[in-house]
Amino acid sequence: MAKVVGILGVLVTVVIFGTILLLPATVSAGDQQAESSFDIPRGAWSRTIGDIPVGTASNDVNRGIALGGFGAGAFMYNFSGSFGPWVDEIGDYNPMRLPGAAFHIYEDNGGTTTVKCLAVDTMYASTWDKIAIGDGTYYALQPRGWAVYNCFASEVESQFFSPIIPHNYRETSYPVAVWQFALSNPTAVETEISVMLTWPNPPFNGGNLPRSGSFISPTTAPGKTGIVLKCSDPANPAETENSEWCIASETLNGDAQISYRTWDPGGDGSDVWDDFAADGKLSNQVNPFDSAAAIAVSVTLAPGESRLIPIVLSWDFPIVEFTRELNGGGSTQWWKRYTEYFDTLSDNSFAIAAEALDNHQSWLDQIDNWQAEYYGDPRFPDWLITSAFNELYYNQFGGSFWEAGLRSGHPEEYLGLHEDDHKNFIMESMVYTLSGNISVGHYSSIVYAQFWPEMEYDLLRTHADIILNYTDCDPTLLHQTAAEIGAPRDFTSQGYCFSGDPFFAPDPHDYFSRAAPCEPGLSHVETDMSAKFIQRCWRYYSLYQDRQFLEYVWPAACSTYQFMKQYDCEAEPKDSLPDIHGYDNTYDGWSMHGTDIYSGGFWVGALQALDTMAAILDDPIRTDVQAWLEAAQRNLDNELWDPVEEYYHIDTESDYPEAVFADALAGQRYNEMYGLPDILPDWKMQAHLQKVYDVCVAPNTDIGARLGRMPDGTKVPTDDRDTYEYWVGTTYYLAATMYRMGMTTEALTTAYGAYRSVWADDNLAYWFNTPEAWIDGGVSPRPGGVYPLLSSPPGYNPEQPTAKISTGLLAKQQYPFNPAPHQYQRPRAVWELVFTMKDAPPAIPDLYKPENIAYVVDSTPTFHWSTTVTSGGTYELEYARDANFTIEVYTVFGLTDTLYNVPAEESLSDGVWFWHVEAIDAQGKLSGFQSEAYSFSVDADNPCNCTDLGDYDGDGNINPVDVVFMVKYVYKNDETPPVELPYCPTVNGDWNCDVLINPIDVVFMVNYVYKNYDSLCNPCE
Repeated sequence: MAKVVGILGVLVTVVIFGTILLLPATVSAGDQQAESSFDIPRGAWSRTIGDIPVGTASNDVNRGIALGGFGAGAFMYNFSGSFGPWVDEIGDYNPMRLPGAAFHIYEDNGGTTTVKCLAVDTMYASTWDKIAIGDGTYYALQPRGWAVYNCFASEVESQFFSPIIPHNYRETSYPVAVWQFALSNPTAVETEISVMLTWPNPPFNGGNLPRSGSFISPTTAPGKTGIVLKCSDPANPAETENSEWCIASETLNGDAQISYRTWDPGGDGSDVWDDFAADGKLSNQVNPFDSAAAIAVSVTLAPGESRLIPIVLSWDFPIVEFTRELNGGGSTQWWKRYTEYFDTLSDNSFAIAAEALDNHQSWLDQIDNWQAEYYGDPRFPDWLITSAFNELYYNQFGGSFWEAGLRSGHPEEYLGLHEDDHKNFIMESMVYTLSGNISVGHYSSIVYAQFWPEMEYDLLRTHADIILNYTDCDPTLLHQTAAEIGAPRDFTSQGYCFSGDPFFAPDPHDYFSRAAPCEPGLSHVETDMSAKFIQRCWRYYSLYQDRQFLEYVWPAACSTYQFMKQYDCEAEPKDSLPDIHGYDNTYDGWSMHGTDIYSGGFWVGALQALDTMAAILDDPIRTDVQAWLEAAQRNLDNELWDPVEEYYHIDTESDYPEAVFADALAGQRYNEMYGLPDILPDWKMQAHLQKVYDVCVAPNTDIGARLGRMPDGTKVPTDDRDTYEYWVGTTYYLAATMYRMGMTTEALTTAYGAYRSVWADDNLAYWFNTPEAWIDGGVSPRPGGVYPLLSSPPGYNPEQPTAKISTGLLAKQQYPFNPAPHQYQRPRAVWELVFTMKDAPPAIPDLYKPENIAYVVDSTPTFHWSTTVTSGGTYELEYARDANFTIEVYTVFGLTDTLYNVPAEESLSDGVWFWHVEAIDAQGKLSGFQSEAYSFSVDADNPCNCTDLGDYDGDGNINPVDVVFMVKYVYKNDETPPVELPYCPTVNGDWNCDVLINPIDVVFMVNYVYKNYDSLCNPCE
């Protein structure tokens, strides 16, 4: 394994699957948190409340946990205590922080009163006494977070979340967020304490769509009180008309007091503040035409008493609309998924809040059970847990769409197909407004395939429908594999025939300037896209063995296969591989030509999947597929393998075909994970990955994987942007491929660079705003996912930057409509690494005691080994009289502890014994035993007199006379001292305790006697 170099100053030793990996010490919840009422898991990202770094590469630093269900709209509750940014309209990002929205605490501790607004942002009213930076700590492990405050006599903490739960399709769609406030009184006097939430009726999409006619009304149910903030005005569009927000809490078995009021968010805030600060309660005064409300929950705590107060925020915006404003486009309106469980009447915000108040602890338990599978597993380091869960913020905050039926715009859903399904997508980014994109989604779709497989099922069926049935436009313009299934409001494009349907929006990467295949400069089909569709179909079938699904998507997979065969453009004899003519794959900032390793590798992987699926379905197309597969696999290896440098070239016909490409073997990923044959020879792929590590990762392990380098490690001599960028999702995907290939240290070191840049570097501060890519050690991100370096400042050198790019300016110059948030969906590829580690067999345990070649005077020794399995896993211990475990063998099954004491009735006889241990995880996967068993010598009957070690003549001294005895024994076969191996080894001349007496022992003894080296081993220790 390559040596890990260049990683920060402080190193800690981490043992992962038996491999010692040096990684920088990082701060996690487990490292720094004070004792908390909530059990904050290890791996939770943490930040001092309000500690906002300045001069960062990120364009939006003050962010945090995303709240809101899939497809329901979302916002962030950030680490400064404010609410924002927002994606309340599907596909539109809004950096707004909602003025006046905050939590507040009133505390009367034996007559000493403290009232604080739990936020630090300067936008809040000056009449509100805000907490200071450092008055608490914020923790995040998406989909939940925590805030622990230190500025009260009482212990005040909150936990907040939305019910994002794997394999749950109901609550995961809910437009709701829950806060649990844990209040404890550690003092000797009674304390009155209240929590208040102030909430203005928010504008929609930052005010870009009208939302007028605010009306506020209290609503109650047994034990529950809510305040509903509604908007109704004929001028409102469908998405905002009759929409609601609700703030609510419960009386906690009648011993808590709930109060509320409305207030004027246009004033100085003193009306609601003074009311609350007087006694921790509100006046219950309601002006229905105000546009802000507040709710307070008050309790009295005896000394030592603790309480948990829930406060819920819910909303009801049941409609999402898509418009096409070019070429006379039109619109469609869809019901959001959560309406399936309530209704579509826009009056359910309190009903949603009431359900949350009844079930919030159950929801939270389910979330914790999910996360505990990972934070409770010692195989996963803290930093990987941090990245894996917190990157899931994009599931909610990435412009997600999830429907429960068509409301208007067409007489029926697409072609009348699948009205009972729930079509869904997520944005590629807020700048690349491509939705459900197969190309980019290939890296992160594992999240849905594993955690919400019904969503992956519906998405892939939608793609299959489009491939076979899309006829609205000229068919010659259509890629057989739809690159996307939607785009948001006001998407600017080149004038395609838009119908307003989110499932009819072509991907501009694949549809503009389209001519016949194999016409360089005209054809622009992403040659990896078709293969990715086929591989995703295979993955779903491999995971769930759903034959009905396979039969449904099979015609689309076959159509895609026939379509892509057109792109084998050589003259005869053809090589059965697609040919690329420039920027024709997902790396559309790197001009590739001829046969390329990336698209070619995906094509071979897809052919492997097609071959297997055809066999399952007994389809005669298999004969043709196998012929293409055999030729494609052979030619990919022959055309691109470098036998001298031992890696794969990037392509065959570009200016620099010998470039090393970090993501070259992405096509192998699904094969190695889902039971398909390798796309290329295993040893060659390992050699390639080692080359990638050496030239693209090792020079700076703090950053991740650079996409490309020349084989000597120098820059690829081209201005193509992708050659010198570091892509976050690609880095994680590469790490997963490395790990699966047995390159454990390289894999985790590679992934750590991406984690560090996003979650641990204050100069970058990309947390909850992860970009697609960066350069310059991460300091210069790609602005908003656009192409800044196509118009880089004069003299700019990405290898030796002198200043950070003005990303906002460049973005505006090229895309003036785009304020450019950086976030991007691909980084969720971190879960590819997590699932690889989770699915791998457990590590072989390290053997601790008895140590190898140990001397034991106890006939009932204790065996001790390392922990490599978690709950449900066991160990098998074997010990025997020979190394082959055939003589006097003892086997102990089902051990859950890593200690085993030989029982007295099975005491070991004197002599040499051998032992080893195998781990078996909860799924039955075996680690295997150690390659060499440990041995130890038992001498319970006649233990050594350790005071005589080395004193061969018995005169009470170890001196040159004893050396002479030793030399005679070794070199002249003089059998003095007596030979009784393996008992009492150093009395008999075994100075290094290796159960041999040879010249090495003479050297040990000479050094001991003549040079005073302390080289004598002691078997009695």
